[in-house]
Amino acid sequence: MANIIKIKRSVSGTSAPSALARGELAYSEGGEDLYIGAGTETAGAAANIVKLSSGFGIADLDAVRIDDADAADNDYAKFTANGLEGRNASEARGDLSVDVAGTDNSTNVSLAGSYDYITAGGTGNQTLTLGQVVLTTDVSGVLPAANTQKLNDITAPDGSVSMNSQRLTGLSAPTAPNDAARKADVDAAVQGLDVHDSVRVISTVDIPAGNIASNSGAYVVDGVTLAEGNRVLLQNQSPASENGIYAVNAPSGSTHSMSRASDANAAADLSANMFFFVEEGTVNADTGWVCTTNETLSTTNMVFAQFSGTGSYTAGNGLDLTGTAFSADLKANGGLVIESGEIAVALGASSITGTLGVSDGGTAASDTATARVNLGVEIGVNVQAYDAQLADLAGLSPTDNNLVVGDGSNFVLTTAPDGLTIDCGTY
Repeated sequence: MANIIKIKRSVSGTSAPSALARGELAYSEGGEDLYIGAGTETAGAAANIVKLSSGFGIADLDAVRIDDADAADNDYAKFTANGLEGRNASEARGDLSVDVAGTDNSTNVSLAGSYDYITAGGTGNQTLTLGQVVLTTDVSGVLPAANTQKLNDITAPDGSVSMNSQRLTGLSAPTAPNDAARKADVDAAVQGLDVHDSVRVISTVDIPAGNIASNSGAYVVDGVTLAEGNRVLLQNQSPASENGIYAVNAPSGSTHSMSRASDANAAADLSANMFFFVEEGTVNADTGWVCTTNETLSTTNMVFAQFSGTGSYTAGNGLDLTGTAFSADLKANGGLVIESGEIAVALGASSITGTLGVSDGGTAASDTATARVNLGVEIGVNVQAYDAQLADLAGLSPTDNNLVVGDGSNFVLTTAPDGLTIDCGTY
């Protein structure tokens, strides 16, 4: 029969032996634990009792004796073809393809290669510092509030930022022109304004009630053929109780009709000074219209007036329009000129037409003969025609004691007339 050496053992207990000699083994069957005495031996008892294994494996805090030359306290082990090999921290990082610039495993870690994630273990706070962590793959979880970064600490964006249909809440009241406005600020700004949806066209002529209810063919208003759903303002109806905003109904065959729009078919929908804009039309495109009714408003007393004509200005006769600036269109040599930015009259213009009445300082004539007649200085009637001898008389000087006598060819002055007969007459 073979020789058998049995080590010290506990058949049913689970506790470690109370004492072992240095190098002595003991086995606890109850706990399946293997122990050895180690360290300085005093009075036959080793200083330490070390648990070598537990449950026929290696358990937490168990000791494994490996290559002593490479192993030290807190080192690691690597399985090799020859068994376990001791590895220090630097060697272990090399085995894991982790390049470490520092002296331990807590700082300055950069990962070589491609990894999906980093796991920081332990119960305390785990921090990644000194560098940049680029999140290029899936990241889940929520950072604790104490570790989150404030929005005002983040670099300002240089492009549009989508809120993904979410709301910004908790805003303070705006003070600067470019501050975000809260709903309360917008509501306060528009309080009292009653803006209705735009209409496609406006009718400035009466559409008979019968045609409102049933029209043969599509409506054509201000040059626009209306379709189902189009809104139209009727503002010049007879009677005026038919005025209002209408919407074109779905046609029935070739028959078309319209009814009051849903936002303007009851008194509760209406208010004084409600306004809206016109989208299209030959005459009234891009104009704005307002309800001018000041009394209690209903669907039967609405009166509308145009208040704006954005984009619809047209230069009429005598005007030029350049952009948004009007100017006078002056006829060349027509009697009007621009002087220092103001219109002035040029009386010497050659293309003036018409006449200026006598009562207005003119002659009421376009020729001299008619002008003399109009002015009461007609020659041969109101004034003497030109005569050379009369001109000679007019040219004589009124000298004292001189007489005007004819010398056979002209009139002259003389103090000694020759052959003069003075006949005093008879009685």
